[in-house]
Amino acid sequence: MAAGWLTQSQSEFQLGRPGILIEIQARNEQADLSRRGADIAIHLAMPNEPELVAQLVGKIRSSLYTVPAYEANFGMPKTLEELFAHCIVDHSALGTSQLHPWHGIVSNHTYVAYCTNSSVFCQWAIQAGYDISLFPNYTAKIFRSLIPVPVELEIEAPIWLVSHEETNKIACTRIVLEYIRDLFAKDCAE
Repeated sequence: MAAGWLTQSQSEFQLGRPGILIEIQARNEQADLSRRGADIAIHLAMPNEPELVAQLVGKIRSSLYTVPAYEANFGMPKTLEELFAHCIVDHSALGTSQLHPWHGIVSNHTYVAYCTNSSVFCQWAIQAGYDISLFPNYTAKIFRSLIPVPVELEIEAPIWLVSHEETNKIACTRIVLEYIRDLFAKDCAE
């Protein structure tokens, strides 16, 4: 989400607000806003610290994808049962509880060809022909070579825009929060 979605929109933000620096830190774990590890965070789970302000800004849906070369060489699974006869890539960075169905597939799958905690590495593995993996659906808009695998998993997670109540008092933080909220609203409307 940080590289393929937020970074793609940052130049638009900077044109109108050249005095505000946006530093993006992509992590697999949640940023510690209570200790000011960041001013704003995008989380896939609602935080429970009382001083944090969280707004539900959307949902991230994920599906299985591969590349045409894989389909040409190995065919395409049509059902979950058929998926177990194909090699998959485990994208372990997707660690939220909402992705439990995917983790169940991975833990019971005989042919896990590659495992990474990096969404970028996972993307490159699929591009190299390493089989099938789970990606957020927006990934196919960024990497046009991906094709959907017609196995329905119905995996989605809420997206929370999170900030600290103290940093919300800072004008720059409010401007960036509003901009990110608008980006989510625009994408949800499409």
